[in-house]
Amino acid sequence: MSATRVLVEAWDENPNEFAGSEDALVDAARTLSVQELRSVAAYWRQAAAPERAKDREEWMHQIRRLYVSPTLNAWSGSMATSIRRPAKPS
Repeated sequence: MSATRVLVEAWDENPNEFAGSEDALVDAARTLSVQELRSVAAYWRQAAAPERAKDREEWMHQIRRLYVSPTLNAWSGSMATSIRRPAKPS
């Protein structure tokens, strides 16, 4: 993914708020790696529209998955997709 794509996705999600933060986000795109820019854009999305961020978090929680597949020696191959969540007390 390119820095341009990260900025376009941020604009698509909230064009009104993007206008007020455009200079800072473009500057971040010039100076940061794409991975760092994605983190900045994610933080910006949460700050710009906290209610949307909550909806996105709930959606990501709903689509999380765990895949376990057999390997040649045992049932140990796995891949999880999720977002970080605080641990629940036992």
